[in-house]
Amino acid sequence: MKKIFISSTGVRSGKSLAAWCVGEMLRSQGLRVGFFKPFVTRPASHNGQIIDEDALLMKEYFNLPEELSLLCPVIPEGVPGDEVAREEQLIQIDECYEKVQKEKDALIIMGSEKIFYEPDSPYLPDGVLVNRFNAPVLLVDRFQNENISMYSVLAIDSFLKDKVKFVFVNQIPLESLDTAYNKLVPFFQKRGTPMIFLVPQDRILTSLTVRNIVDIIRGEVLTGENRLENLVESTSISSSHLKGSLHLFRRIYNKIILLGLELDSLNTPLSSSKVTGILLTGGRRPAPIIVNTCGDLGIPLVVTPFDTFVTMEKIQRQQTHITFKDVYKLKRFVQLLGGDVATQKIVTQLDELYKF
Repeated sequence: MKKIFISSTGVRSGKSLAAWCVGEMLRSQGLRVGFFKPFVTRPASHNGQIIDEDALLMKEYFNLPEELSLLCPVIPEGVPGDEVAREEQLIQIDECYEKVQKEKDALIIMGSEKIFYEPDSPYLPDGVLVNRFNAPVLLVDRFQNENISMYSVLAIDSFLKDKVKFVFVNQIPLESLDTAYNKLVPFFQKRGTPMIFLVPQDRILTSLTVRNIVDIIRGEVLTGENRLENLVESTSISSSHLKGSLHLFRRIYNKIILLGLELDSLNTPLSSSKVTGILLTGGRRPAPIIVNTCGDLGIPLVVTPFDTFVTMEKIQRQQTHITFKDVYKLKRFVQLLGGDVATQKIVTQLDELYKF
């Protein structure tokens, strides 16, 4: 069985999307893919239980038969105070690992939050877990600059004794992409390993959907239910975006305009932003002509009980985790990595690592 351990150089690196992407790459080659994450780091309530959102994503998308409590077994309850508590966690991890890896051709293992040991952390560091599972590592790095990426990857690879075999340098600004490519790719190519992939910042990956926003603001959809997967890049209270039939919204003051890409435009991400939804704040329901106009144009119209200021604040502060419904992000990430070429490189390298 092939294993790959997904870790990162820091927070908000895109590790969850990267893990999902690698799992899909392996499944596309006909492999039976499994998933294991020892510690719950993204807790959520599900059917009255605390589960991990990454485990839920993988279970639903890959149709995994194992219970969520097996896929991600340990819920940290403060910092373990002694070695006995930590040993109990390790026993639980080992027992669950043995169950989830059965009848699998490939296993995606996700780390917790930190590579290195921190005495106040409730999680075992990824450095311990990598050695315990004896798996090659895919490291996800959120780009800051070329020197920081080189230093971070080299330091972690040295600490893990050359176990880092793949690196995704993520969220590179477009204006820095050429410089990053010219510095990072030759640098790591001379070393022979790890294999490096550069992923630029992308409007599709950073967008929410109208459905996400409806959940955030506890909205009621009045029309446009079949367009809730429209993307939202930004919000505005300006009526200047309202053209044509939408001009009648200029007389409505408690509104927020959602701007982004429509479903039909996802394959042409260079398209300019359009109105992809309209929010009516304060709980006031509009006249039928307003609802019908949005319905005719295929634009979701949503009413929220919160006022305009609170609604804007909720949208701007909310960070939503990817779910199995966000397949557009999965497809886009694979495309940005290099599509079939990247898939073949990663699969071939894993084949080489597990040849003997």
